[in-house]
Amino acid sequence: MKRLITLILIINFFSCEKYYESEVKQESGIVIAKQFQGEINETEPTVGFSTSGDMTFGSVSIHVKQKFDVVFKCDHGKIFTVNDPNIYAKVNEGQRVVIDYTEKLNEKNEVKDFVFKDANPVK
Repeated sequence: MKRLITLILIINFFSCEKYYESEVKQESGIVIAKQFQGEINETEPTVGFSTSGDMTFGSVSIHVKQKFDVVFKCDHGKIFTVNDPNIYAKVNEGQRVVIDYTEKLNEKNEVKDFVFKDANPVK
């Protein structure tokens, strides 16, 4: 694990491209789906065999945080999902919204990604 973290830090440190965010922009869109998944906490028994052939017993724990997924479709056709309880609470499926976002730009001013900021229902 330490090697993986070190490798990631080295790659980021020596990365040639630097990125910055544009000013906040807006686009119209629609909420095409909402889905809530409650928190999951489970422990299950496990059975296995050691290298010497002995039977082993143990357990595995699973923890998944709550998810408040909202799926948006921008008017230009891009579909994306946001996991945010505040956004989930203020929009409804099928509702028109104004989406606030920034563009992630490289040094050549090329758009490399979009960064979601907020979404508000159209009144």
